[in-house]
Amino acid sequence: MKQSKKILRLMTIVGCILLGIGILLSGAGFTAMGFSLNAFTHPKGGKAVQETVFYKDSPKEIEVNIYSGNVTIRKDENAEELQVDAASNVYDIYMEYGALVVKDKDSFIADGPGKMNWYQILNLSPGGDYDVTITLPAKELDTVTITTYMGSIQLSQLQGESVSATTDSGNVEVTEVSAADKMEIISSMGDVQLQACTGGDLIVDSDMSNTDINDCQFENGKLTGSSGSIQSKDSTWNTLDVENDMGNCVLDHVTASETVTCATGMGNVELTKLSSPDIHLEADSGNITGSILGDQKDYQIMQETDMGNSNLKDQLGGACVLEVETSMGNIDLKFTK
Repeated sequence: MKQSKKILRLMTIVGCILLGIGILLSGAGFTAMGFSLNAFTHPKGGKAVQETVFYKDSPKEIEVNIYSGNVTIRKDENAEELQVDAASNVYDIYMEYGALVVKDKDSFIADGPGKMNWYQILNLSPGGDYDVTITLPAKELDTVTITTYMGSIQLSQLQGESVSATTDSGNVEVTEVSAADKMEIISSMGDVQLQACTGGDLIVDSDMSNTDINDCQFENGKLTGSSGSIQSKDSTWNTLDVENDMGNCVLDHVTASETVTCATGMGNVELTKLSSPDIHLEADSGNITGSILGDQKDYQIMQETDMGNSNLKDQLGGACVLEVETSMGNIDLKFTK
C-alpha cells in the first residue's frame, strides 16, 4: 500500500512539472505570435483575395518566389499589357529596373524567402486563392525565375535567354518555351513535362517524380532522377546525359548528334530507334533492350554483363561507338534502318 502511494505521489509531481513546462512553452509561443491567434493565418488576419493588376511596360525579367500557390506564366498574342492575377494581401507585386517581382510579404517570411514562421505551419483559417497567374504580351524576356515550395508551375509560349523553375511539391509543365541559353527545372515531389521546347542547355533534376520530354530540341541535356521514370520522345540533342537511380530510362526516336549516355541503378533502359554516333548504356539492375538506328557494322561494340544474357558480341572496326554494360540484367539490342 505504501509503495502504491509513493508511486502515485511521484506520478503527480512529474505531471505537475510537465504541465508547468507546457504552460511556459504555450505562453512563450503566444508571445512570439504577437498575442494573437490570427498569426496562424496566411496572410495574417484574413484569407487571400485575388486581384488583377495591369502594367503598361513589359518586363525583361520575371522573378516569382512564393511559399504556397501555383504559378502560371503564359503569352497571349492579343494582350496589350502585362497582367498579373494574384492576392495583393499575400504577395508584394512590383516592377523594378525592368523586372516583375512577385514574392511573399515580409510579414509572412521568417528567415528568408520560402521560410514560414513555425506557427504558420498549421493554418487555422485556410481559404482564398494563393495562385499567381502572369499573362504577357508577345515579347521576349531575358530571364524567368520561378520558385514555389508548395505548388505547381505552368509555363507556355515564352521566349527568353534563361528559364528556371523550382518546386518542392508540385508538377512542372512547360509547353512551347524557348530558352536560348539554359532551362533548368528542379522538382522534388511532382512530375516534369516538357512539350515542344527548344534551347541551349536543359537541366532537369527530379527526386520522386517522372520526367517526360516530348518533341523538344536542345543542344545539351542533363537529366537526373532519384525515383521515377525518365522519358524522351521525338527529341533532338547534341549531347544527352541521363542518370536515374530507381526507374526506367526510355529513349523513343531520340537523336543525339554527338553523344548519348544513359545509366540506371535499378531500372531498365528501353530504346526505340536511338540515333547517335557515340552511345554509352549502363544498368546495374535492369535490362537494356530496344533498337538503334543504323548499321551494326558501322559500330565498334563493347558489351559486358555479369549476370545476364547478351545478343551482342564485342566488335572492332566501326567509326561509331556502342558501349553496353549490365550487372544484373540482359542485353537485347537490334540495329534498324
